[in-house]
Amino acid sequence: MIATGNRYSEIVRYAATQWGVNSRQADNYIARANALILVEAKKDREARIAESLATLVAVKKRAYAIDDLTNMRAAVAEISKLFGDYPAQKMKVETWEDEVILLLRSGKVNQADVYAEFGDTDKARRLVVAAGLLPDESRAAQGEGKDLDASPADAAPGASQIH
Repeated sequence: MIATGNRYSEIVRYAATQWGVNSRQADNYIARANALILVEAKKDREARIAESLATLVAVKKRAYAIDDLTNMRAAVAEISKLFGDYPAQKMKVETWEDEVILLLRSGKVNQADVYAEFGDTDKARRLVVAAGLLPDESRAAQGEGKDLDASPADAAPGASQIH
């Protein structure tokens, strides 16, 4: 469902109706699926890098053999890019949520930081899941069965709701 572009809420609703699981368990399934997708993407990326490197080395050798310095330099530059020899270009951050997700993925922020900032809310859990991490199980046990689509009026008196 992730690969076909379904929204988070659609996946959670499907998990509840078709598999009979609550939102916390759906979060775990989504996080595991994201982790598997990342593992496969890493394998695919490594294979593509190896193939690209082999091609670029062949281009460089051929360019050198015919004294084509322009294409030889271009091949060397592309090889350097593959190995990260140039400064990384910054990814555009659209929203503050994107920034939190990037910080989680980079390890500059951890789950505890997110939960400390947002409390034990669905917002914090969604950010953690969107970063491809498994939600903290101790927190999941505290809020088992919480409905992600519940309105703020359904919340316990005094509970904070972040949307």
